[in-house]
Amino acid sequence: MLRAALRRILFGRSAGWRLGGGIFLGGLIGLVGSAEASDWWQFRGARQDGIGTETGMPIAWSESGNEIRWRTPIVGLGWSTPAIRDGLAWVTTADRETGSLRLIAIELEAGEIVRDVEVFRKESLGPIHQKNSHASPSPIVTASEVFVHFGAHGTACVELDGTIRWSRVEDYGHHHGPGGSPVLFEGTLILTCDGNREQFVEALDIRTGKSVWRTKREHFLPSRTDGTDMPAIGFSTPLIVSTEAGPQLIAVAADHVSGFDPRTGRELWWSTYEGYSNVPMPVVWRDQVFVATGYTAPQLHAIRIGGSGDVTDTHRVWTLERGAPANPTPTLVGDDLYVLNDSGVLMCLSAETGERRWQERIGGNFSASPLLVDGLLYLQDENGRTTIVRPGPSYDEVAVNELDGRTLATPVPVEGGLLIRTDKELLRIDGASER
Repeated sequence: MLRAALRRILFGRSAGWRLGGGIFLGGLIGLVGSAEASDWWQFRGARQDGIGTETGMPIAWSESGNEIRWRTPIVGLGWSTPAIRDGLAWVTTADRETGSLRLIAIELEAGEIVRDVEVFRKESLGPIHQKNSHASPSPIVTASEVFVHFGAHGTACVELDGTIRWSRVEDYGHHHGPGGSPVLFEGTLILTCDGNREQFVEALDIRTGKSVWRTKREHFLPSRTDGTDMPAIGFSTPLIVSTEAGPQLIAVAADHVSGFDPRTGRELWWSTYEGYSNVPMPVVWRDQVFVATGYTAPQLHAIRIGGSGDVTDTHRVWTLERGAPANPTPTLVGDDLYVLNDSGVLMCLSAETGERRWQERIGGNFSASPLLVDGLLYLQDENGRTTIVRPGPSYDEVAVNELDGRTLATPVPVEGGLLIRTDKELLRIDGASER
């Protein structure tokens, strides 16, 4: 009963609208994507919201337990999450010793590697932040191809048989390494490129890789460009939403968030703040977007979507001034916003007002974003521990499970199981119905 009720809340059946269908009714803004699609074909799932429709998730597991169906070693390091389609999990990885940037397909039933494609090879991959990898952006898989983005190392379209259809390199200086994942929209692949050399948003033709439009970022503090402060770097994945005025691309950057027309790249509105090295994705609830400001003094802003030009003073709804995340993306459950910060504090906030309903210190360090699936929140820290929490009016811990290895990539659901990526391997953990 609880899970059925949660599903009605999550997918908007009782509200008379279809989440992810691009429908705008009564002041609600919909995510672009299919609410029925079970394949996790892009970062944070079909609707970019971190919510899975899969069932039969595992509750308890251990490093040596029979819950682990398979574990497949992966050469190199990558914090990209798997993209799932037609029985395959696609991941990227980077081998620093050889400079090889690769795309790998792993069969879901037995964990066998069926594709291993070198997409780029560099003489040197360069420096990297200790929490990053040279293969952190997640791939996108469609019925006929996979799109991969390695930041300033390059972007490519790879056919399902491993043939590279096109590739291109734009060295905008990704500073701490690549971060933001690409998104698809009407025949284009959209990238946010916020480096220490250039900052821009660009749409590429998915057939050729040629630029359709490119818009330079603006609205930075002067100290970002004169060398007196950290550069205007960012690592956030953009979000496509459908509004009454048409589709919008919401893209977070250092010192501001903007809404763009995804067909032309024209900037429609922006709201400023002070922050840089932004990682969390924007999250949408009704007509508001929740935006994390990044490092130094992280805050979380609720901003009303829309308007024209600078909407900083007119569209700010509320601000979480303490406890905001620098890395994990918040997750919505109905009208509640679950915010997990990097130091392991989980908060349940009112999405409408920002009021703190409850707060619990889980402990540990977190980079992966919460996953909501089968009526439960899966919270994975950086050292192999996953805390499972039941959403509700108070903190309700269901289980705590541990694996060996570093775990900075967000877990991905498959029907009857969960994929977890460590620094050494990809594991499939089965639910109780599968054992």
